[in-house]
Amino acid sequence: WTDEPILDTHTGARLVRLGGPGFVQELVRLFGEYGADRVSATRDAAAAADLNGVRRGAHSLVSTAGNLGARRLEQLAVSL
Repeated sequence: WTDEPILDTHTGARLVRLGGPGFVQELVRLFGEYGADRVSATRDAAAAADLNGVRRGAHSLVSTAGNLGARRLEQLAVSL
């Protein structure tokens, strides 16, 4: 997974075509607002040996990161 780009530019370009630059800015803003909470919740679940919590958090991160083209984060979440 370390060979994955941080951001997939093709996904970004596709999102711009679908909704325009403002749409992409809003997606990134929302990810910035809620993404850190998802990572923290997943980390906390792992520390508490809450496997269901880890699964839920990782699943959420896989889909959100994948939709934004955040490939490294997506692959890290997949590995969980």
